[in-house]
Amino acid sequence: EQTRPSTYNGYRKMWDGYLKDPMQMPLRDFRTIDCEALLNQIARKRNLGIRTIGHIKHFLSGIFRYAIRNGFLNGANPIRDAVLPKAKAASDTHAYSLTEVLKMIELLPDPVRTIVAVAAFTGLRRGELRGLELADYHAGTLTVRRSIWRKSVGEPKGKRGRGVVPVIPWLEKILDSYLQTTRPKKYLFEGMRGGPVNLERIIGSAIVPALEGQSVRWQGWHAFRRGQIG
Repeated sequence: EQTRPSTYNGYRKMWDGYLKDPMQMPLRDFRTIDCEALLNQIARKRNLGIRTIGHIKHFLSGIFRYAIRNGFLNGANPIRDAVLPKAKAASDTHAYSLTEVLKMIELLPDPVRTIVAVAAFTGLRRGELRGLELADYHAGTLTVRRSIWRKSVGEPKGKRGRGVVPVIPWLEKILDSYLQTTRPKKYLFEGMRGGPVNLERIIGSAIVPALEGQSVRWQGWHAFRRGQIG
């Protein structure tokens, strides 16, 4: 009840994918040595990277924090002092360069072109992009008021998630041209049925086909937030 729907979904996938079968011991009997053995078992069996193993440990620690906080267990959290096993180093994450972003904007059709431009030059998260409404764009600014994950509408993530984001003049021209041509009714970026656009669906339907054989490759939405634009 206290987590965002997207966070809950991630926890559920982590539990079902990695922990549900091997973690059969009652929580009251679980010790730090058991945590290390479990993490080693998962790492060997799944050949996971160190970052994923770290996420699993963090999730396990949250389970025990919840149990202690609600009186199901007493004592210290057994996950806290567990050491991560040896695992693959975290792979480098991609950050789009300005050249890559401009090439995508050149190749992609609208509305994907404008979505990419807004993502690249504002740094908004996927849910925040989906949550933008027409009224949120005004006088060279975008006001972030909501985040949409699937059909769930919630608050933007983090203390600084909500607020006004400046729109540079070049991006403003792209947005204005897009709005004059597309004329969405409620959301700034709408799907075929009028709701917020499905950003994952347009990857396969529009982005990847348009970039096939070109000098720029699709590296995911989050790469815009890491982008080397400035």
